[in-house]
Amino acid sequence: MKTLVTCLLSAAALALSATPVKLAENGKTDYAIRPPENPTPMELLAVKELQTYLKKSTGADFRQGDSSGKIVLRRDSSLAPQESSVKLEGDSLILGGGDEWGVLYAVYSFLENQLGIRWFSAYGDELVPEHKNLNLDFQPYKQKPSYEKRALIGSSYYKFPASSMFFLRNRLNICNTLENKAYPGSKSLLPLRGSQCHTLFFYIPPKKGHYPQAMKFKEEKYYFEEHPEYFGMDNSGKRVLSLQLCFSNPDLRREFTRRFLECVELMGTDGVYSIGAMDWPGTFCYCPECKKLEEKYQCHAGPMLDYMIELSGIVTKKYPKLYLSTLAYRKNQSEKPPVMKEKLPKNIIIIFAPIDDDFSKTLTHKNNAETYRHLKGWAKVTENLWVWYYPLTYGGEAVPYGGIRRSAEDTRLLREGGANGTFYEHDVGVFSGMNFGDLMTWMFLKLFQNPEADYRTLVKEFCAFYYGAAAPEMAEYIRELDEATMSVPAFVMWCSGTPKTVLSPENLVRWTKLFDAMEKKTASDPMSLTRVREARMGLDIAVLQNDFRELVRKNPELFLPAREMEQRIRATLDASLQRRVPDGPMAYLRNTWKKGVLTALENAVLMASVTPKPLGAPLDNADPAKVRQVFAKQVNKCGFAKLPDAAVGQAIYDPKAGVELPFTCGFYDSVGKRFLLNRKITRDEIVPDRFHLYKLGEAPISSACYLWTMGSWIAGFNLGSLYTAGEAPDKKYEIWVSMKFEGPGYHPASKAKENRVWLDRAVVVEKE
Repeated sequence: MKTLVTCLLSAAALALSATPVKLAENGKTDYAIRPPENPTPMELLAVKELQTYLKKSTGADFRQGDSSGKIVLRRDSSLAPQESSVKLEGDSLILGGGDEWGVLYAVYSFLENQLGIRWFSAYGDELVPEHKNLNLDFQPYKQKPSYEKRALIGSSYYKFPASSMFFLRNRLNICNTLENKAYPGSKSLLPLRGSQCHTLFFYIPPKKGHYPQAMKFKEEKYYFEEHPEYFGMDNSGKRVLSLQLCFSNPDLRREFTRRFLECVELMGTDGVYSIGAMDWPGTFCYCPECKKLEEKYQCHAGPMLDYMIELSGIVTKKYPKLYLSTLAYRKNQSEKPPVMKEKLPKNIIIIFAPIDDDFSKTLTHKNNAETYRHLKGWAKVTENLWVWYYPLTYGGEAVPYGGIRRSAEDTRLLREGGANGTFYEHDVGVFSGMNFGDLMTWMFLKLFQNPEADYRTLVKEFCAFYYGAAAPEMAEYIRELDEATMSVPAFVMWCSGTPKTVLSPENLVRWTKLFDAMEKKTASDPMSLTRVREARMGLDIAVLQNDFRELVRKNPELFLPAREMEQRIRATLDASLQRRVPDGPMAYLRNTWKKGVLTALENAVLMASVTPKPLGAPLDNADPAKVRQVFAKQVNKCGFAKLPDAAVGQAIYDPKAGVELPFTCGFYDSVGKRFLLNRKITRDEIVPDRFHLYKLGEAPISSACYLWTMGSWIAGFNLGSLYTAGEAPDKKYEIWVSMKFEGPGYHPASKAKENRVWLDRAVVVEKE
């Protein structure tokens, strides 16, 4: 936690008259705070917050009551809900609000605008300028958050009660843990009840253990065996679990409604409940009646929307404070808006989730133009349009990725397009201190209030506080990282890593020099130095991942040895998590949050330290300039082991796989959404008990493409990191995978007793 107190010569506003209001002098005051008439708990919280921060800033005790000088908090019927006004009337300071939220926000607006106070992070980092003599003279002003509903999904933030006030002070108003017993009056505008996405099978579970019990019901009940007709029909006429529910079925509707109302009675009769399609794209159900509803609304989600309209009428009568939400998600699922003559009922919330976007471009770029049209289409048919936005990709959270500029510009564009609520999924690397997560959190909270604010000014302000003397260089690094990411000519998917062009040797060298300079500038400021090193962790991992030995050869004086870089990253990560996660019941989160970073680090150090074994036949004579490789590393769900005969001493396998012959493997392009290769390896082709290269075929590669094995796809390789942005889309490569088949199930000559298929590397070879 860091509270920075700075000495200022005058108040945070320019003097506008010769007789300013003297709120405090030499750390003392004659002013008292008068709460609104019949104050609510939130309005009493506003009084407490004002007292606390005036005391921190001026040193004076501002009591509650009447005195010759008054600070008046009051409700003002001329203001809208959540709107606030701050003004001087004679020698009184008037803080008004259209409702209790507006009164609280008036206090925070005054503290920010007139005293310069900032709440920068969920971990207690705040700026409180010192005003022993506080003289006020300013023009009256009003403020109202632009987005009416404001949520930020980063659930681990909310495990810490202290973080709730950071979010409340920065005007977040949708978050269950805003209710903090230490601060009576703090609360969420709308409770979020249960899971908030992909919930259809939570209400109508198909089989025991098939999906988690995220909602509450009076009895356990499973439906597929007894009522397969409740579930989607595929295009062959079979009822399956790989589609959605059959919402044209009247019995399914009745049972869903019964279960939903039962759930509401158990979990709460107000707030937001999600009724959302499961997390896979495509038609919901191919039965004739569902297809009619799809045609009626001219979108895949038509059957579900038709049911939600029916349910909303029931809910309105029974639970007037309850909302139904659903995702507009995936191009081939529910992102496309329906064609309707009237708007959806007022108690239905559409949460627009543009996960199929190009994550390196804004909404106005041609790659995302269709998404923006869909958003505007939804704005025409609903009064409640929130956005489940994705600031960063999930493919490489441990290395630098420029998402600040894109996210800031999109936040403005989303509001201009008709969105009035936010539901940002902001958790990629945030809790381990990676990729400027703290900066982005604060920036989002400011932009939710005013999307027109200059994000560059916000970045500079945050950097000045967070990085001290290194602030100008850090702001420049952020600008360059954003520019490099947004200039990538490739389509960057949600699952992609940082493109190679961003982490070019030239950039890695220049940025390493920049961080060396920042460390020198903050050497006498331990906290700023710690934060500079936090920002450096991802860059160091990227350096280790990207042909480290060649970087060292060309810049021998610049880089530390790989093991010393590893030690620096580990020490920084431990210090970061010690600061972020206090000792106590939540301390276990340190290991949770560091796991992904350490896995990436260990893989990077291995690649920087180990020389891969030579390629065997038939690639032993391939031109090295035309060969690109990825190697086995620890990933979720995969079995992993150190094997001395593997390319870099380690290999992966599918721990749940049975024997499958012919052995299937293939190559999938996630950008083009197409299967490019499908290979079946027969027993006669298998070379048992040693790693051998198997050719899948020839195909182009992209920024998100996957070499898969078996039906589960658990064991395989993401080849997107081998793609060079700007390559011709039809440029062909030979695609190879190195595997070792063990066990009698795969080959009678195998000496191994257990059946297993090991993978140690994938290889692509550029065609002439």
